[in-house]
Amino acid sequence: MKKTIAIGIFISTLLTCIVGNVLYQKKVKGWKPEARQTLSEVLHREVIKRSENDTMPLYHTKASSRRYTYPVRYHEISPTVSVRTEHGTIYYELTAEKDSCNITYIPQERIFCSRWFQAHPLNIDTVQRDWNESLRKAGISGEGFVHIKVKSPLTGLTTTQGDSLQWAKAEKVAYSTIGYACEIEVTGYAIFPLWKFYAESAGGWLFLLWITIFVVIWKIGKHFSPKTEFPQPGLPKEDIQKSLYQLSDGTIYHKPKRILQKDDHIVKLSTQNVLLLEALLEAAVNTPVSNEELEIKLWPDGSGNNTRLHQAVKRLNNLLAEVSTCSIRNNHGAYYIEL
Repeated sequence: MKKTIAIGIFISTLLTCIVGNVLYQKKVKGWKPEARQTLSEVLHREVIKRSENDTMPLYHTKASSRRYTYPVRYHEISPTVSVRTEHGTIYYELTAEKDSCNITYIPQERIFCSRWFQAHPLNIDTVQRDWNESLRKAGISGEGFVHIKVKSPLTGLTTTQGDSLQWAKAEKVAYSTIGYACEIEVTGYAIFPLWKFYAESAGGWLFLLWITIFVVIWKIGKHFSPKTEFPQPGLPKEDIQKSLYQLSDGTIYHKPKRILQKDDHIVKLSTQNVLLLEALLEAAVNTPVSNEELEIKLWPDGSGNNTRLHQAVKRLNNLLAEVSTCSIRNNHGAYYIEL
């Protein structure tokens, strides 16, 4: 019964883990677009904060005449933007991905974004903190990491912010650009730990409840399962004649079947093994039995000797070692089972 319950617990636990993992993967698939949306909202709030304190003159850029309908499709020609400087006009060809991932598709709004974020650059700690707060409020069991890359449209120099060690263990879930020339790139990485999913979801509590129920069933079955009483070492000779005998480590000697058994491990004994084992068990606990007595027990015809007895003891000891921690010891020309 104990074995059946253990197998039931194992199978149920395995099925619960499989179902839990399927639910987790399905949940993560739904979380990714939500995480992308929350990061976009954080960036829009950053734009609003800067626009509310706008006291700067209009930024010296203008939209090129070669602008296309937004959002730009991947198969369309990338748009060209121009930036006027004291050294002349600089033209930039934008990739379709950067252009379509801009937080706004209106050229005039992009111009203002370039101006505002040039005066007040993004702070990665603020963005990352606000994003994780938004993830928590959205019920997403994950942690977000941000990578910010800023490229100057005038000098072409690029600066980056973020910890690459964090990105290595996370998955890219969001990408946005800001500015007229898409000079600011914000990439969002997120990690969704399985343990956090179990800890924060109903599925996790269901899993724990499932395990608890089977542990309780196992304990109840163990408590009410019939117990067999076995003679203990050192009992009189007449008790050895019973069909079962239990050694001190729980190993059972089954006389009718001529086997030694512990849990699922079974060792069969020969006639000589049985005679030797019973002769040692008939003695008191850890009491040696002389060589002469054992030789008479095993070889009534008088053909026994110390060499044959030693070999017989060695064979029985090897069999005992397969299932039991008990062993046969020698004490000045006599043998006993160390219990």
